[in-house]
Amino acid sequence: MDKDAEALLKKLSRLELAARRGLQLNAEVKPHLTQDHVISVEHCNATIQSCDLFRKWISEFFGA
Repeated sequence: MDKDAEALLKKLSRLELAARRGLQLNAEVKPHLTQDHVISVEHCNATIQSCDLFRKWISEFFGA
């Protein structure tokens, strides 16, 4: 696979992992955390879906 594709996929994986951690934080919300301190579940899920789509496009574009 092309080095550029690998770099993009690595960045996507990091973004997806951050969104999954956001989902985990939302599941374990502490009383002292307000909505201003936690990314919404909807935003996290949308980010994960976007990562899946971008991963597909990168694979198609680079022929991976």
